[in-house]
Order: sequence, then structure tokens, then C-alpha cells
Amino acid sequence: MKRRALAHSSSSTRFISTARTPAATRDGPFISTNSLTKSYGLAGLRCGWAIAPAEIAERIQRTRDVVDNVCSVPSERLGALAFQHLALLTARTRRILGGNLERARAFFSSRPELVLPAPPSSSIVFARLDDASRTRAFVQRLLDVHGVAVAPGHFFESPEHFRVSLAGDPEVLAEGLRRLGAALDAQ
Repeated sequence: MKRRALAHSSSSTRFISTARTPAATRDGPFISTNSLTKSYGLAGLRCGWAIAPAEIAERIQRTRDVVDNVCSVPSERLGALAFQHLALLTARTRRILGGNLERARAFFSSRPELVLPAPPSSSIVFARLDDASRTRAFVQRLLDVHGVAVAPGHFFESPEHFRVSLAGDPEVLAEGLRRLGAALDAQ
């Protein structure tokens, strides 16, 4: 099956190891997407790609043309430049994420009132309170009282959850987790 890579704006929610083979390289109706956004720490560029069978890639391209018409020229140029430095960006991401994952694993393992399916292993944690009915109010109080913004789960059709990013500055994450802990303790 002939495959075609297609650049488009995307938002990925997981760190993708370069050691894994994209599903789109296998036989079958697979589509692989990735972006420079979270995996490489370049959220402002909103640049990504899809690898898909040629006929699906063509449909995606036509849809993107209608939706976006013309992408940001500076973002496209910076995205192209970033592709020349993916090894450096990957090393930077691993350096930041590695320490943040350790910090997040320690924090979440010490908080029995938070439920996760497994210890953090990517740039995003999708947690919930043990009493899921309190999540919406907790997320709002976390912002209003403790100054910590997490993404409410209702944005992802999972209102009982909230999303925490681990991909940022390690000191900011440490302070955010400290405040998250204080908010949990204040319940």
C-alpha cells in the first residue's frame, strides 16, 4: 500500500519514542499523526503531520485546505527549520520530560485521592479524584484559590477527569504539583 506523508496542524497528547515504528508503515488502514507541538516542545508553531494511505492523505489535504485555507507562513518556515534539528529537540524534550516524569510519579503515588490507570509515562496525566463527582468544583477551586490551571476533563468528554501537562519547565511543574497537593489537603 502506497503511503504519503502529509504536513498539517495537529495536537498530539503523548510523547512518542523515536524507537517505535509508526502504525501507518504497516499494512492496513492505519493513520499516524504527530506534531512539533507537545512531542518537541514547539506549541506555538501548531505544525504537525500525518502518514496515511495516499487516498486518505489526499482527502485530509483537501479538508485542511478548506478549513485552514492558508497556514501561517512564519510557522511553516519555523516548522521546516525545526525538522532540521529534530535530534536536538528530541534530546531537549527527553531531558525535560525525564525529570518531570520522576517528579510526577513520586507526587501521584503519594496521593491516594487521585486515580490514574498507571503511573505517569508521557507528557500528559489524565487524573481523576477518587470521588469523581467533585472534580469540576475541584478544578475550579484549584484555579481560583491556588492559581493552578489544569485542563478540565469535560473538554475531552470525560468530565470526571482533569489533564495535567508534564512537558513544561521543571520548576513550574514542581510548584504546580505542590499547589495541587495543597488543594487536595484543603478538601
